[in-house]
Amino acid sequence: MKKLSLILVLLLVTGCNCSQESKIAQVLKGTHMLRQIGSREVTTSSWSGGFFLIAGGASGQTVSEIKVTFAWQGNDGAYQFETLPLDKIHIQLDDHVVIPCVHFKWIEGWPDDPDLASNWIRYAVLEVNPKDWPIKINIPRVP
Repeated sequence: MKKLSLILVLLLVTGCNCSQESKIAQVLKGTHMLRQIGSREVTTSSWSGGFFLIAGGASGQTVSEIKVTFAWQGNDGAYQFETLPLDKIHIQLDDHVVIPCVHFKWIEGWPDDPDLASNWIRYAVLEVNPKDWPIKINIPRVP
């Protein structure tokens, strides 16, 4: 009886694949070919106000942020567009790079939904050849 229970436990332990990757890891892992890249300034405004009897007040703010959009080839072969703030983009210049590529560093967590992968990206590293990267880069300052 002990041998049977020992064999059963061993089968359960060895048959369990406890180190499965998350769905987000399956989408973002590896190095992906980079196709197109562009940036734009996104301005977001919000206003709020209120009053009570004869007194009132209002406040608002406008925030400008530079966003970078790029197309990358996923592990399934299809191209996807990703938009990230400029501070989540790291550029790595390498003379040996023939085709520009990107790889991601992401946060493992919940929910494990590949459609929400951009919410879990810590940063993206774009690997490019110095010849493909513009020499004169003027990034507008955000106040």
